[in-house]
Amino acid sequence: MEIVKRINELQIEAYSKEEFKNNLEELNGYMTDIIYSYDMDSNVDYQSALDDLQDKIQDLFAYDYLDDKLYIAKNLATKKIVSFALVTRENSSNLEPWHVEMIYTNKDFAGLGYGENLFVGVCEHLQKNGYKYINSVIADDNYPSINLHNSFAKKHNVELFKTDLPGFRTSYEFDISKINQKTEEEEMEM
Repeated sequence: MEIVKRINELQIEAYSKEEFKNNLEELNGYMTDIIYSYDMDSNVDYQSALDDLQDKIQDLFAYDYLDDKLYIAKNLATKKIVSFALVTRENSSNLEPWHVEMIYTNKDFAGLGYGENLFVGVCEHLQKNGYKYINSVIADDNYPSINLHNSFAKKHNVELFKTDLPGFRTSYEFDISKINQKTEEEEMEM
């Protein structure tokens, strides 16, 4: 486990594929909490939702990706995981984008910036390690995720490439090599 970043009471940690596998049992509890916190008023079968999420993660790890990383955002004051992201990469080129397979924020902590802080931490960590691109595929009705990606691009001065995909989905790709770098116009204003 590597501590990627601390922002006030938030700590972002990165786990390798092996570390994640070794801690899957512990993480299952966190995923259960996250799923149970999502929509308590609906008739969702939470155990089924948890099983589906665990199956998806295990399927990702069964596929021979070159690399997988799990990022967790913990609130240090409450000792709770408030958000997590799973990213994968298929080959060793630094130009090959990392793909955000999933990013979740616990509903109890939604709207507080934890998801965006986690996403920023992921991008900065990958950039620091020499990677240039990250992408996500988002359903066109997933407004919280769309807002997160658009806000991230504006706030952190990164170029965003959008591509419409079949099935009402959109691909978002970011050039993270210049994350948080000032534009020429901003430099001239200083």
